[in-house]
Amino acid sequence: MTDPKDPATQSEPDAPPSAEMLERFAQHLREPESTDGRAKAGSPMSGDITQPSSDFVRISPLLSSFEQVPNQLGPWRLLRLLGRGGMGEVWLAERCDGAFEMQVAVKLLRSDRPDVAERFKLERKLLARLDHPNIARLLDGGVTPTNLPYLVTQFVDGEQIERWCERKKATLKQRLALFLDVCHAVSYAHSELIVHRDIKPGNILIDEDGNAMLLDFGIAKLVDSGTTDETTEESPHTPEYAAPEQVLAGAITTRTDVYALGLLLYALLSGAHPQSKSSNLADQVERIVERLPVPPSAAVTPAHAECISAQSLRGNLDTIVMKAIAKAPSERYASVEALVEDLRLHLAHRSILSRPSSSLERLRSAIRRNFLTTLLMALTLFTVLLGVSYGIYQSAQVQAQGQLAATSEREARAARAFVSALLEDLNLQGGAGLQLLQRAERFADSTLAEFPELRVGVSNEIARGYGNVNHYQRRADLLERLYSELSASGNSLALASSACSLSTVRAEAGERVQAQALLTQASKLLAQEPARSSWAAVDCAIARGRTWRQLGEFERANSELEQAEMWIRTRRGTDARLYQELLLGLANAQHQSGHFKRALSTLQKLIALLNQAGLEKSELMHLALNNLGNTERALGFYPSARRNLERSVDLQRARSAGQVNALSYCTLGAVLAKLGDPQAAQSLLTLGLEQVAAQPATPLQAELGCLREQVEVAAAAGAVASAQTALARYQKRAQKFSVHSVQQRTGQLLNAKLQRLSGDFPGAQRSLKPLLQLPVTTHSSLRPIAVAAWLEAAELAASQRQQASLQAALRQVRLLSSGLYPAAHPL
Repeated sequence: MTDPKDPATQSEPDAPPSAEMLERFAQHLREPESTDGRAKAGSPMSGDITQPSSDFVRISPLLSSFEQVPNQLGPWRLLRLLGRGGMGEVWLAERCDGAFEMQVAVKLLRSDRPDVAERFKLERKLLARLDHPNIARLLDGGVTPTNLPYLVTQFVDGEQIERWCERKKATLKQRLALFLDVCHAVSYAHSELIVHRDIKPGNILIDEDGNAMLLDFGIAKLVDSGTTDETTEESPHTPEYAAPEQVLAGAITTRTDVYALGLLLYALLSGAHPQSKSSNLADQVERIVERLPVPPSAAVTPAHAECISAQSLRGNLDTIVMKAIAKAPSERYASVEALVEDLRLHLAHRSILSRPSSSLERLRSAIRRNFLTTLLMALTLFTVLLGVSYGIYQSAQVQAQGQLAATSEREARAARAFVSALLEDLNLQGGAGLQLLQRAERFADSTLAEFPELRVGVSNEIARGYGNVNHYQRRADLLERLYSELSASGNSLALASSACSLSTVRAEAGERVQAQALLTQASKLLAQEPARSSWAAVDCAIARGRTWRQLGEFERANSELEQAEMWIRTRRGTDARLYQELLLGLANAQHQSGHFKRALSTLQKLIALLNQAGLEKSELMHLALNNLGNTERALGFYPSARRNLERSVDLQRARSAGQVNALSYCTLGAVLAKLGDPQAAQSLLTLGLEQVAAQPATPLQAELGCLREQVEVAAAAGAVASAQTALARYQKRAQKFSVHSVQQRTGQLLNAKLQRLSGDFPGAQRSLKPLLQLPVTTHSSLRPIAVAAWLEAAELAASQRQQASLQAALRQVRLLSSGLYPAAHPL
């Protein structure tokens, strides 16, 4: 049963177009097209602008209002007219107030319809929310002296995507790469609850660096605009790229953009336009609403065939395009992410999800879709045979036991690296990834039960996979059950590895005593078989670092991980993934123990290793980018921090069906607040806290991190009451840690700040007193808090006009921050 209020189920067009709708549609058919393929523009209107011509002037009598446009709008001087379109004019302009030099595009509204002015204001609000490298950014906006609203946007000196591909004779791979960039931009807009509704080549420019830029959100509509009317009265601006529901006044949803993207891909691949403009209105409507075009492989134009052969489009690409441009919205891809996923599978030479298959193809696809289970079965068979061979060989060659143990360890490590690589790819499969993890877990529990050392290794990888897709409770349940069952196995190394992994889960929940007991048990077990314990020792070294960090023992975590890093780096035969994972943990420990510069160096080293290994889109890469952004933020490099945090969020969205780690949202929000965007910051913080609430067993450190950022951002915005509510939650959760921990000290610092902001100066002084005496020489993790505490003391002294106390506090800030932060730090 469908929900009548659900736009996805409403959008099936079943009513004939009204006379009024067809008349407005016919008007669009009569409007002139852009004749300048280069289209130097950066305005959201650039897609449907035209260079001034006698034809345009003849049908546009309302242009007279622009005769009164001044040469300067605010700090922007108009230079020359770039073009005109259905809603206004676009001008090239430059900054003229001396603040900085910049060329921009200024879009002026042209209409006497009262609703258009309101829609223009909405457009300004929509664009202000969009911040993506492939979307032209909104810079400014206002109203002219004659009451004409205008927008100032990033100027893009570019060429329309089709013209660029033709001129460059772009290959199929290049065209798909550009198209995927456009898809990522549209997907991002959809995540911000914005539907573009006018995607076409004219609204996509390729800049001089070969980057695709999406323009013109002028007719965009908020998906959650608050109205119960899910239809639009606007006829499409561009009939060649209009969806059936746009012509028939149906519901406009994200699938409308999927349709336009499908038509764009059709044109890029074949050079043909299935909905090319016709002077016959009935014929044009029929093409859009009813007539299904031939597949792109059958429509390749002779000129296009020089770059792309019809044969290369048959099969997957034909299927992808035809699904995207299905007339019924319900038959299209449910989202842009689903379209991207099929293209990704095609580029990886794997079966796409939407293609009908023969029996043989279905068998092959089934093997590919269940590759984890299939390969684990093969791996198990190999292990069984290896075990039998080993037993025979051991009975005949007892004297070679030490050498065989080393061989067995190498084989086990290779097997785990193999499983890790499978799970790395599994994380890219969106919602199917969770199902595969569950099947892999059942397989490890049953088939690998006789091989405890292999089972614990595989299970640890599966647990890591659960954590990567934010299913913390499933991860905890798996590791709890694994430890319980291995306790009775008699295998000391497998139990040691399991105990170390479980200790991290206990620490994340703030269970200090249980976590320390598990680490103690693991150390005793490893000491029982030192000759065979190296693989388990590596596991435990990484896990110990995580555990001590989660318990707030940052210096101890840093010390242990630095020793482990040196041991692994100098030991031959250690697999690269374990070393990369240890570097990530080491960088975390260095950051949290106050060694920001060391953390920065470690993360740069890790990212270089991941790039060399071809792991640019891996789970480790998104974690490394997230931590790099956080470290850059601590060092005061806010623009760079923002870029790396956004790259991390984009990778997470692409890898895990849109799921993003809560702390990633919150850290990015804090950086945006520092960069002067409190509205976007608060939106991200809200997303992060919602993620915490929705995911049971979220690590306590992540929850505290989000609450801390919420307090800071709210306080900076003057929302003291909201900040106090968040602080109360923070202090309650931080009680899991000792009163001398970084977490509790941070709560005291936040409390002092809010007391000062609310005018309680004596209370702020009392809260600050213990923080101004922190033992920073023995606990380096407390040094950043001490700097912040003395800075807060300076703020307090300034509020009370105590000049001597202010100077003394600033001297302490300079003393404590020396060597901790770079010279350019905002402090």
